[in-house]
Amino acid sequence: TLVPLLRELHGALGAELEVIGVEIDPVVVELAEAHLGLDARAVEIWRNLDARVALRYARGPWDVVIVDAYAGQVHIPAHLCSQEFFREVGGRLAPGGHPPRRCCRG
Repeated sequence: TLVPLLRELHGALGAELEVIGVEIDPVVVELAEAHLGLDARAVEIWRNLDARVALRYARGPWDVVIVDAYAGQVHIPAHLCSQEFFREVGGRLAPGGHPPRRCCRG
């Protein structure tokens, strides 16, 4: 998963890292724990919740927002690609924060 890599990078800089994961499908979290080494005790994970809804309830501001969401394993859901979503996230960013982005490895 991306979390261990981010923790390693931030640790090398001497910075603390707070990660909030949001997953609408709890099975995805279970699979990540079983097969990808996710330690769900080390990361705050909000299960059964859509990312856009979570955005309204999560504390901020944030330095970086990473969007890694798919509908049917094909495309990012439209409500997470809309101008409204980007404006909403932008309003929650810390000064100098980075707007949402999709990251992948491989």
